[in-house]
Amino acid sequence: LGLGGSAASEMAVLMGLCQNGQAINLSEPLKQAGVTSAEALLRQRRQNGARLTLAQTFPTGTHALWLNYWLASIGLHPLHDVHSVVVPPAQRVGHLQAGRIDGFCA
Repeated sequence: LGLGGSAASEMAVLMGLCQNGQAINLSEPLKQAGVTSAEALLRQRRQNGARLTLAQTFPTGTHALWLNYWLASIGLHPLHDVHSVVVPPAQRVGHLQAGRIDGFCA
């Protein structure tokens, strides 16, 4: 790769598993409540009134930035309408299944 003064060599990449794509993952109870789109999430939040609890890796990390951008773009205030928590990536699915969070950015 040319690190440490070594000569660079050609390399073929057969597959890219991540190209910096982010996804918002929401809980099964939200899906059962009919939340299948951003508009449905906004509608459900306004009808229910409860703050969503959403997880990210770190408060100033890219997951938080994308999550806040997405929330604001659908009309939810990321600081007032949502309770943000930090959950390590390996623990997010468990937290989601246990009902401790409503969703996360991955």
